[in-house]
Amino acid sequence: MLTGDATRRSRLAALCLASLSVALMGCVVPDDLHTGRASLGLGYRRLSDDSFGRLGDQLLLRIDGDFRRDNWPVAISTSLGLGTDSYKESRSTCLIPFFVCSERSVTMSSQTVDLSLGARIWRGFEASDVRWFAGTGTAYVQSSLDRYLGNFTKANDGDSSIGQFVEVGISWPTGIGEFTLQWRSFLGTETKLFGVGSSNDFDEIGIYVQKTW
Repeated sequence: MLTGDATRRSRLAALCLASLSVALMGCVVPDDLHTGRASLGLGYRRLSDDSFGRLGDQLLLRIDGDFRRDNWPVAISTSLGLGTDSYKESRSTCLIPFFVCSERSVTMSSQTVDLSLGARIWRGFEASDVRWFAGTGTAYVQSSLDRYLGNFTKANDGDSSIGQFVEVGISWPTGIGEFTLQWRSFLGTETKLFGVGSSNDFDEIGIYVQKTW
């Protein structure tokens, strides 16, 4: 069985290979490829570390963009993402069992924020407006997590680290605008939460509306 580090290395190698395959298989650099792009969208983020428990499935908001010069083989990409999840811990307390009762609750939450910088390859198909891309780079990831202590109290802890990301996606125009479907994986983000070793590694998928020029 692979160790945690070996699993991550194998996973990263497989993702890089998949990214390269998508970028190169039968595709060409479109003559009208954009030199600038900005996008905004929503998605789903799944944290890989068990320490997040019920708070590991996050709603994702991301701002993403890239730019290049006409003679550049790749585009420079930058992105900012926010993931968040929460739930209420509710319990009843009774002065007289089943008669005089009151219910109290405390909201538990988790947040992850990432800021990334990388390189992105865009490719297309002949006689098609559909565009493919693949990319990789460095990401700064910060996370925070609530822990329930009992008696309707909680503690919060957070940490940050620097890791890597890989991504693939597809972009297409429609009658109401341009859209992108993007998948990303973040790896190598070792942290400590509540004194225990953990990670900020996660996978995400999102759909974005974009503007190109």
